[in-house]
Amino acid sequence: MEKNIELFNILYPDTPIFKGNFEWQGKKYSTIDKKSSQRTNIDMILNGEQVKYSLLLGLTTNTKNDGISIDVGWLDEGQATPFEEFDRGIDAGRTSTGANLVVSGISSTDTANVQYHYNQDANSNKIKLIYPVAYNLQKITHPDRAEKMKSYVESKFNGLGIEATINQTNYFLNWENLDGKFYSMSLMRKNNNFGMLMTSDPMASYTVAGLDLSTSWDYTVFSVMDVYEVLEAEFNNGESSTPKFKKKWKCELREILTYNKDKQKFSSEKMAEDVAKWCNTYKIDMIMIDGTSSQIAQNEQIYNKIKGLGLNTFVIPYNFGGADNKVKLMSNLEDMLYSSRLKLGSEEQIKEHWSFKKLIEEMLYMKREKTSKSKNIQWVAPEGKEFSDDHVMSIALSAYCVPYVEFLQKLGKDVEFSIYKFPARLTKFIKEDIKTEVINSWYF
Repeated sequence: MEKNIELFNILYPDTPIFKGNFEWQGKKYSTIDKKSSQRTNIDMILNGEQVKYSLLLGLTTNTKNDGISIDVGWLDEGQATPFEEFDRGIDAGRTSTGANLVVSGISSTDTANVQYHYNQDANSNKIKLIYPVAYNLQKITHPDRAEKMKSYVESKFNGLGIEATINQTNYFLNWENLDGKFYSMSLMRKNNNFGMLMTSDPMASYTVAGLDLSTSWDYTVFSVMDVYEVLEAEFNNGESSTPKFKKKWKCELREILTYNKDKQKFSSEKMAEDVAKWCNTYKIDMIMIDGTSSQIAQNEQIYNKIKGLGLNTFVIPYNFGGADNKVKLMSNLEDMLYSSRLKLGSEEQIKEHWSFKKLIEEMLYMKREKTSKSKNIQWVAPEGKEFSDDHVMSIALSAYCVPYVEFLQKLGKDVEFSIYKFPARLTKFIKEDIKTEVINSWYF
């Protein structure tokens, strides 16, 4: 902002703009510029008088605090803006005016953002600048940069294929249309999602687990994934003509176990003991568990059994009962599948591995829909006792484990359940000296 004000005043020295304290031609001026009130006034000096020029407000998602009406809205970086928070807070400013909204940004295989939402809206107008057009336009103004772009993009095509979902999305702006389905076998093949169930890889950054707990007539499913840190190149067409590298996580499914294949009830204490043993067998660094309100007691049982074996496995409950939480969980899973950063078992193992076969079945019949009752996308199994989504939920928990811990760390939030409270951390199965808080008491 300061640079823009400085440039404006160089171009128009007789009518300067300013914020905060400002001195010009021997006179002192000032405007409101307070972080505490999330407000910055930018004023102009016109014919010697101070007049209003612009107002910058920091908006929250708390509608009790914010009160603003928008006549025309423009949201940049729509692919990086969570739809739920935007719709609940900032976008409410269009309610009284019916204002038009422009959303701009680059494409993304993530499905929880504002840009994806309006791209799927049949009533919105779309303007797409696809790779061939962008290349030819840049070739006119910056030939050297255009050739670097071409080399970079075509390396992506050579690596994954031009038809891969991530390439179709990022460079041709073609979001997959599955007509209400979650995924398909053709997409698994196209996005190179098949791998091989095998023993855990000691070279992985982390080995994590996801545990989806059963309620009534459900499966309890334990999945194991190796997680690898990868650097993905992202082309920046702004200040730099070279790719920038961003850290992302890649997952490979190592095992998936169904605790109750008959969907019958079982002893929760015995299940907790078995989960602790599995954590020891697979040397699980972190386990993310279904932490909806009805499952908290089981979360505590599992935690106690893990600690009873002297394991350093970090237990992370995740409440995906709320619509927003499930959107983040499932959007992450979709993003990893579409961007070829998640490998499942092999096609041959579908025939011989009961739980893996059930996972693929659930992925193929799961519904992905948006109803009039909710603005969020819904991921649900079809109605009927023969259908379930528990295996999909288990791998979604595994795949989101590391990104979720990083998200909590960024917000400075702890992991809490029952009487326990832990600093969010990326931990390893090998013991480390870590602080643990129990009922407001610290011990080592």
